[in-house]
Amino acid sequence: MAMKKKPDYEIAQLDVDRVRMGIARCLVQWDGDQLTGYTWVWLKKLAYIADGFYLNLPDDAIYNYKALTLPAYRGFGFQGLRHVKLLELLRPDGIRQLFGFVASENTRSFRGVRKSGYQVVGELLIRKTGQRVQTRLRLNADFWPGKPVLDDMGCPMV
Repeated sequence: MAMKKKPDYEIAQLDVDRVRMGIARCLVQWDGDQLTGYTWVWLKKLAYIADGFYLNLPDDAIYNYKALTLPAYRGFGFQGLRHVKLLELLRPDGIRQLFGFVASENTRSFRGVRKSGYQVVGELLIRKTGQRVQTRLRLNADFWPGKPVLDDMGCPMV
């Protein structure tokens, strides 16, 4: 007898715990009584990207750390509509942009986020060898709006 596979859209207990702790929120999208997909966002400005790596986000950004559109609804723009609605709901909190991270081997996700209007703002390389983890981050200068305040010597003030 074959074991029944868990559905792709099952909500992980870790995500439920993150909501309870005020770390995350989820926007669920329906087509009548059918689930089309969901988007999870990280509410803190220090966004968890991967074990041992966090990224400080601009004040007007929020991290979309997990999203899913069910297979029957892919290719019809549901993810883009969900992201537009998410930004509309978060606008009173000063949020103007979504930040997402897509693993390089996830080509289907790359297509989806590009169709949703995301733009590449940088590249993160995470290399794991044995007990060692090495990261390299390159971001476009325009990822953070505005310019840092400079001191008398022309250095950014912290």
